[in-house]
Amino acid sequence: MKNLFSRTLQITIVFLVVAGILALALGGFFGPVSNAVTRSLVGAQTWFSSRFVALNYLLTSSRDVAAMREQNIRLQAEVAELQAQVIQLQQQAAEREILAALVDFSRAHSEDTFLAAEVIGKDPSPFLHYVIINRGSNDGVRKGMPVVTNQGLVGRVTAVIADAARVQLITDPASNVNVRLQNAKTESSLVGSLTGDLTL
Repeated sequence: MKNLFSRTLQITIVFLVVAGILALALGGFFGPVSNAVTRSLVGAQTWFSSRFVALNYLLTSSRDVAAMREQNIRLQAEVAELQAQVIQLQQQAAEREILAALVDFSRAHSEDTFLAAEVIGKDPSPFLHYVIINRGSNDGVRKGMPVVTNQGLVGRVTAVIADAARVQLITDPASNVNVRLQNAKTESSLVGSLTGDLTL
C-alpha cells in the first residue's frame, strides 16, 4: 500500500513539474535561456560543419588532383596528335598546289618534255648555291640540262649520278645565263652573287 502511494505521489510530482515547465515555457520565461542554448548549438554546429567540409576536401582533393593530372596528360597528347595532323595536312596541301602548278606549266609548254624531281639536299657552303635533286642518269638526266619550275628558270644540272643530280642555281656567283629582253629586244647576261641577288 505504501509502495502504491509513493509511486502515485512520484507520478503526481513529475506531472506537476512537467506542467509547471510547460506553463513557464508558454509564458515566455525560458526565452533568454532558449536563445542562449540555441546560439550555442548553432555555433557548435557551424564549427563541426566547417571542420567536416575541410576534412572532406582534404580527403577528396588528392583524388581530384590525380584525376585532373591524368586528364591533362591525355588532353596534351590529343593536342600534340592534332597538331601533327594539321602539319601533315598543310604539307599535303602545299604539295598539291606545287604539283598543280607544275602540271599547268607542263600543259602550257607541251612542246617540251619535263621530268618532275624533288630537292633532297642543299650545299652547306654559304658561297655556293647548289641543290641536290632525286633524279639522275637512270631517269635520263644529263649534265647541262636546265631545271625549271612554274615560275621560271631555277638553274642547270652540273653533275649527275645514277639516282641524283647536282643543280647549280642561277643565284650562284659562278652562274651566268644568257637572256633576251623581249620588250627591248636586247640580249644580256643574268649573273648570280654571294648574297643570292641577281644582276642583269
